[in-house]
Amino acid sequence: MRRFSTLRGAAALLAIIAAAACDTPTASPAARTPAQTPARFTLSAPTGLSVTNSGGYPLVSWTAPAGATSYKVSLINYNTVNGAYQRRFIGTLATVTSTSYLDTANPWTGSYMKCDIEGPDGNIYGGWYEYQVIANYPTGSSLDARIYAPIGDC
Repeated sequence: MRRFSTLRGAAALLAIIAAAACDTPTASPAARTPAQTPARFTLSAPTGLSVTNSGGYPLVSWTAPAGATSYKVSLINYNTVNGAYQRRFIGTLATVTSTSYLDTANPWTGSYMKCDIEGPDGNIYGGWYEYQVIANYPTGSSLDARIYAPIGDC
């Protein structure tokens, strides 16, 4: 039993010495550096978006950012009530590897605006359209790039 007490006393003495060592100030406070957080970066979005009339359909084109492997092209449908923005709907049209997309589902009209229509409730409903292009990379996707879609009905 005496031996057990000696070991317990030695352990307590080591714990006191270790605690005192932790409270000892370092030679230079600047020597302590905070943990480094990993760098965050944004993948480049397509640039130079344009929409031209190609045989009666909108041709969306852009400049490719370095490293992009494909592009997601979407159509955004914005709705307004009495001129105030209400909501939007984003529908993917295609994922392509080229730097252009011909939208054969929507004819070229030259206007991106929807015609204002008076509803049965007396409100005026309208809105506009935009194309959205997102670059896809092996490590993720970019932010979007947008341009008005000349497919409105006005």
